[in-house]
Amino acid sequence: MLIELLSPSRGRVGVVARGARGPKSRWRGTLEPFQSLFVSLGGRGELATLRRAEPAGRRLTLPAERLASAFYVNELIMRLLRRNDPAAEVFAAYAEVVGGLVDSTRDEAQLLRCFELQLLRLLGYGLSLEQTALGQPVDPAAWYRYRPEVGLEAATGNAADVCRGDAVLALIAGDPVDPGLYRQARRITAAALAPLLGHRPLESRRLQRSRPSTAAGNDTP
Repeated sequence: MLIELLSPSRGRVGVVARGARGPKSRWRGTLEPFQSLFVSLGGRGELATLRRAEPAGRRLTLPAERLASAFYVNELIMRLLRRNDPAAEVFAAYAEVVGGLVDSTRDEAQLLRCFELQLLRLLGYGLSLEQTALGQPVDPAAWYRYRPEVGLEAATGNAADVCRGDAVLALIAGDPVDPGLYRQARRITAAALAPLLGHRPLESRRLQRSRPSTAAGNDTP
């Protein structure tokens, strides 16, 4: 089995787990997504060889309706992190968002926006949203769009790529507010992430868009 690990000291690590798919594999039930493990690695080259793996805490069980968001977080890590770069802060942010997704009392959209902002900052692409690119304060009732390498710009109308100022302010504060604001603020983080992700679509976003609509609206988190 080819697997990807996220480690504080080594960042993203590609690993070969020999015999992991066999019916008598010693790692049956251990090498599962989103779980924290103690591992021992060997070998040289781009892919390490898994020598030992055991749980490093309680097993996390994500609600079925939040699996798409958790896979979205994994896909961001896979697409944006280079292998074998130390990533202690990214590891901490990842552990926080996955732990939050397990807790059904925490707002899903807020968790994702906070993670996206943290990841952008840690990769050196932090967003400045306190004012527009022209130095104007954010008006909660006005509309804005985010342009990479330019910043926040005033916009007109409720176009597909704009959001209201109150959603921008919620994104800055990171406090629990109307979940609809964090869903709308995805337009800001999506615009910031787009140049880094390239043109290949995110498979996890396709999965999220296939989820049934809810009373809160049909925007994905």
